[in-house]
Amino acid sequence: MTRIFVLLIAFLFGSGIAFADFKTVAPRAEKAGWKVKDYGKKFRLGLKKYGKMPKVPLPKFKAVKAVPGSYDWRTAGMVTPVRDQGNCGSCWAFSSVGVLESVNKIKGNNTADLDLSEQIVVSCDTGNEGCNGGYMDAVSDFLKASGTGLESCYPYTATNGSCSKACADKSAYKVTSWGYVSTVSPDVESIKAALVTYGPLVTTMMVYGDFMYYRSGIYKYTSGQLEGGHAIILVGYDDATQAFTVKNSWGTGWGESGYFRIAYSEISTRVLFGEETIYYTVEATPPTPPTPPSPPSPGCSSKSSPSGSNAIKPWWKFW
Repeated sequence: MTRIFVLLIAFLFGSGIAFADFKTVAPRAEKAGWKVKDYGKKFRLGLKKYGKMPKVPLPKFKAVKAVPGSYDWRTAGMVTPVRDQGNCGSCWAFSSVGVLESVNKIKGNNTADLDLSEQIVVSCDTGNEGCNGGYMDAVSDFLKASGTGLESCYPYTATNGSCSKACADKSAYKVTSWGYVSTVSPDVESIKAALVTYGPLVTTMMVYGDFMYYRSGIYKYTSGQLEGGHAIILVGYDDATQAFTVKNSWGTGWGESGYFRIAYSEISTRVLFGEETIYYTVEATPPTPPTPPSPPSPGCSSKSSPSGSNAIKPWWKFW
């Protein structure tokens, strides 16, 4: 019923038709236990719901190893820096590319801060609509079939851009496989188990006016109308505080240095947190073998001539 209500509101009002007033949000947020900041602007979203996602609940996901009471992939150094999608509805590209970066680091394919190109995805994924938004299933298929390259291959422009501007090596990093952890009716335990098993996860939520003002604390919806759908990256959780830790794509100046925490309970409210949660896998890339030394060039001098019957002898030796 909640899901139907949210979709109805989205249809009636669209994205960004009404923005919550800061003076209204502040006291309500404080009462709910989180803090706000007036950033003086709206932030772009970009998620299109739901694509070809199954519209039925999935079986509970089972972890392959014990699930601790808290976990954070940042502690292991497996989460790349927070990016900024700017004035472009490309959250769908930033969340998917960010997870691809993390799973490659987990597999040992890059020990540095791997920085992959979101612009290649925005410009080249014809199954989505660039800065006008995208579907998570479509972009996941694109990264499996076509992949993306390094940021240096096609630096981010926050525009639709042109795929022809990407370098020749624009498919260096691909998703090997992907799948849904949760669809409609997500559950906390399945999401936690998948996070521990696979690494950071693509996930989604519905954004309301109050979320735009989030500064710190554990977010719970308080007020404001629906702004639209948003795709983000789930990186951790904590049972003690009953909250997930999430990487956003609005720069480090927003929220908790670009991250936010959100209550487990928001999976069952109008926020619909975790409804499209997706895992990626990649293959470990074997190390490049060292280049063997070049063989010596054949020589004609007497020093390099082999001894024996085929060696060239001075003419007087034949007498």
